[in-house]
Amino acid sequence: MKPISTYYDQELEKWLRNNPDRVVTTFQVAELFGHAYMKAATAQIAASGFHKTGIYPTNRDIFFATRV
Repeated sequence: MKPISTYYDQELEKWLRNNPDRVVTTFQVAELFGHAYMKAATAQIAASGFHKTGIYPTNRDIFFATRV
């Protein structure tokens, strides 16, 4: 979640700089989020997220510790 939040903040700041005296509406939020998502949706960022949560590298014994 951190990368998309960071990229969204960057997109928002850029939009606000380029559009002074305007407010961000739901239409702009969707557009800004789309730009942020495209930057954040990378395999490297996904793998990093799995690594930080402790489920990478995959250890099959964690999920299938007891087999009958």
